[in-house]
Amino acid sequence: MFSAGKADKATALLLETLDGLELSGQRVLDLGCGAGLIGAWAAGRGANVTLVDGDLQSVRSSRLTLEANRLEGEVLHSDVDSALGEQTFDLILTNPPFHVGRGVVLDVALEFLAAASRRLKPGGTLYLVANEPLPYETPLRDIGPSRELARAGGFKVLAATRD
Repeated sequence: MFSAGKADKATALLLETLDGLELSGQRVLDLGCGAGLIGAWAAGRGANVTLVDGDLQSVRSSRLTLEANRLEGEVLHSDVDSALGEQTFDLILTNPPFHVGRGVVLDVALEFLAAASRRLKPGGTLYLVANEPLPYETPLRDIGPSRELARAGGFKVLAATRD
């Protein structure tokens, strides 16, 4: 599990960038939830959250994060979005994985983008944080218009809104 116990720098940048985002009543997916920090952040702001991860320890950790903060949310063990049935979301928040060992492999992250395209309601937005050099801007166009919201400390926050 990545960054258990505290927000890594990329996740912290994502949450700081989205601080003013109105989430009350929104259906939010934390895709690749890890320890559940992003999903808990959204739940704490009134979102109806679903957290998914393919790693069982991450699922357990996310449940404990919600419980420890007295927050509600659905946490699912899921290979990307396979356990979501027909669910769609207003917002998807993610800090997608891109490492296999020390190597950079974007296959899973690109699957996350494909899942976001399937799972976002029309007008819904994907918010993603990534290392600056990672080339997500082009595949984000498959979701819809995209933009860079922030860049700091070697990371960038991108958003794409489904047409």
